[in-house]
Amino acid sequence: MKISEIYRKYRIPPQLQLHQLRVASIAKYICDNLKVPVDTEEVVSADLLHDMGNIIKFDLSLFPEYLEPEGLEYWQGVKNDFHEKYGDDEHQATEMIAGEITQNNRILQILKYIGASKIDLVNESKDYSFKVVNYADDRISVNGVVSVEALLEEREKRNRKFKPEGYFSQLNGKIKLNEINIQNVCKIDLGDITDETISDIIEELKNFEIN
Repeated sequence: MKISEIYRKYRIPPQLQLHQLRVASIAKYICDNLKVPVDTEEVVSADLLHDMGNIIKFDLSLFPEYLEPEGLEYWQGVKNDFHEKYGDDEHQATEMIAGEITQNNRILQILKYIGASKIDLVNESKDYSFKVVNYADDRISVNGVVSVEALLEEREKRNRKFKPEGYFSQLNGKIKLNEINIQNVCKIDLGDITDETISDIIEELKNFEIN
């Protein structure tokens, strides 16, 4: 099934669709320029699905402009349906949804290596699929492609009160280590990736098939 059809079936909010497409586009661009072998389709598939359950944690009142044209009542109903079917943990929901979409165990395995909480496992691993799938998500903010530093600065402003002192500086070091490890086997400069770099890839991936 095409990812655009999957997003429609699961009623994924447009901004969340775009985020996943952006992340997957960065992953594809990096995979296409690696000097080590990875299965690009598996990495891209995982990033296209990596936030499927995130509406569960959304505060729908924060960005009303993202709720149009359907409106708050519609998206609150979708959120309620997700809670009822998949529970209260957005990560568990994402894994459950991914399992409904594909029986490819490798995609489901790669999916488990996305997110800040997995960065230590990523850095300990020699699997570049895990490294790229995680890193791509660290290059996208609400408004598009940014540096790792800019993204963490944005996250710190939003979440500082929920994290212990020093958390974000430590996380920055761990993500930068992942970036260095990828850069060492990559033919392009990761710092040169911009919104313009991935714009055509985003359009291409809207027709990407996940099996």
